[in-house]
Amino acid sequence: MPVALAVGPASVVAAVLVPAGLMMIWTMDVRQGWALQVPGVFRLLWSAGPAAATYAYYLRRRGVCRFCGPGG
Repeated sequence: MPVALAVGPASVVAAVLVPAGLMMIWTMDVRQGWALQVPGVFRLLWSAGPAAATYAYYLRRRGVCRFCGPGG
């Protein structure tokens, strides 16, 4: 399986979670039900997980560098 086939969608998911978490911080109105809005802030932390896993997968599956040799 090509690396881009797995890394592309995973990168999109990690990138989409960041604005979703920021939106919850910017529009938070505690009077409207904090129990529904505060957990959305954790999307910022959750986005780090898929981003790190995607990067680690990319590093593991990349080909050999033709200049310096690491990889593969």
